[in-house]
Amino acid sequence: MDNIDEEIKKTEEKIKSLKKEHKKIDEKVDFKTTVFSLVFVVLLVFGVIYFLDDQSGSENKKADTKTSELVSKRGVHLHPNVKITIKGENVIIPPNTGIRPDGFHEPMHTHDASGTIHIEIPGRVSSDDLVLERFFKIWGKTFNENCIFENCNGEKGTLKMLVNGKENTEFEKYSLRDKDKIEIIFE
Repeated sequence: MDNIDEEIKKTEEKIKSLKKEHKKIDEKVDFKTTVFSLVFVVLLVFGVIYFLDDQSGSENKKADTKTSELVSKRGVHLHPNVKITIKGENVIIPPNTGIRPDGFHEPMHTHDASGTIHIEIPGRVSSDDLVLERFFKIWGKTFNENCIFENCNGEKGTLKMLVNGKENTEFEKYSLRDKDKIEIIFE
């Protein structure tokens, strides 16, 4: 009888041990299921928000401004080139224009004196975000349909702008495109 009682005790201990292991496995499965469910719900919510933003965003853009068009939903990285000539003299756009001492890069900036403007804008981008006037504001210089710096249309000369070799009268409102060749000439 003692042997049988011992076997029953051993069996009961094994059953308890197996129940504990089974409970641990159930907890792991429950944890994985919970994590998967949470990830799924989060992705679903972000998807719905993105979709709704996309739907209402384009309507709001049209309502907010008559001229602005959506260029990209996922950002842009463009490299137009700007050359400025005043009375026959080339004006150098300084390197690192739009780059602060702490390393922060404005959405429009230069790295060297070549005249290439690096445009790096994340997220939704409209044509208004890409206007040439934005770079001149970052640079702290005047540019509009009448003036480049302190040189304004009048007795001392006339301002004109070429985009890819063709005269353009949009001046500061021109929306830059990748690899554009912009020439601003005051003569």
